[in-house]
Amino acid sequence: MFWLCANIAIVYIMTNCSRHPLYTGVTRSVDRRSAQHKSGFDEATSYTARYQIDRLVYFEKFQYVRDAIGGIVAFVLAVLIPVSIGAAIIHNQLRLQKRSN
Repeated sequence: MFWLCANIAIVYIMTNCSRHPLYTGVTRSVDRRSAQHKSGFDEATSYTARYQIDRLVYFEKFQYVRDAIGGIVAFVLAVLIPVSIGAAIIHNQLRLQKRSN
């Protein structure tokens, strides 16, 4: 299981100009991988090409890939899900207020 023992793993999060959606990945070189996303390295039908994902918004280094993947999961559970739920609640409240006016 070589990939579990890599000497460095970088978790990165990218997005597009509207900041929606987010794309997460693990790489050994965030500079190279970010440039690949920006240059259209991925085929035209890829997720990043379809949503024009080209802005690096976060990265963190880990010693092992398994720790990097754990870092993504922890980030999603601690930050993204609560923010998404909070945004959905606010959106629904605003929609209900419009209906009542």
